[in-house]
Amino acid sequence: ADFGDHHGTFELHRGWPIKFSHVITNQGDSYNRNSGVFTAPYAGLYMFRLHAMGPVGHSHITSLIIVAGNRAVASLDVQGDEADDDDSASCTAVIHLAKGDHVSAKLENDSDGYYIWRS
Repeated sequence: ADFGDHHGTFELHRGWPIKFSHVITNQGDSYNRNSGVFTAPYAGLYMFRLHAMGPVGHSHITSLIIVAGNRAVASLDVQGDEADDDDSASCTAVIHLAKGDHVSAKLENDSDGYYIWRS
């Protein structure tokens, strides 16, 4: 999923899939915007990337994971700081999926709340 040039706020809760509201490429409608879950249309090798930024003024650590089924396959941690530094991180998972397997990005730690995004 790719946000493109958009901004806004969204709510994250631990263990809930992240629902990307603006998706540029979704060939075959395999990514469900309402649930935040990708369902593999075919068995095969798939690649998923996740990028996050901890902005200035937010000192808590945000941990995100890519989940296939009930198994975390990649993770990242970001933390802004109170001064003037942003923190960013990325992770990539290349995994073999069976037809119908589910993959999503989720908040892993206890930093529930509203987040601001801009890309």
